[in-house]
Amino acid sequence: MIRTIRPRTTSAFSLAEVLISLALCTFCLTLLLSLIPLGLNHMRKASEDNARSVALRHISAIARTTRYDLLPSLVNNPMWFDAEGNILASNELQRIYRADITVEDSLSRDSTGERSNPSLRRVRIAFSHAPPDLTTPRAIGTHILLIADN
Repeated sequence: MIRTIRPRTTSAFSLAEVLISLALCTFCLTLLLSLIPLGLNHMRKASEDNARSVALRHISAIARTTRYDLLPSLVNNPMWFDAEGNILASNELQRIYRADITVEDSLSRDSTGERSNPSLRRVRIAFSHAPPDLTTPRAIGTHILLIADN
């Protein structure tokens, strides 16, 4: 009986194929890992914006419910907020944001600025971070509310 020799078949990947697939996987993982800092930065910014909008809503409600003639009493009383935008007392340790309020007594009725409108006041709210020493706040942004005398 004559035996026929079957050709030997390979069932594994070649070295070149393994190296190419490893290089491709490494490249993809490097790209994914490089996106982590970008995602964390966007998450921090979104959290900051959310806290600032909640704080602005609190201040806006206070300014709109304060009697018109008592609006200047809001000046020189900084308001403190935590990371979620909730109002805090000035001596609490969780304070992260500070809001300083200024009130302009009357606004001009026209673009020349000659005639003033005593029934309209501009409330300027300046947000800043509260650094640990609380002496040099870093500005984040300014918002303006117009309050009319009812």
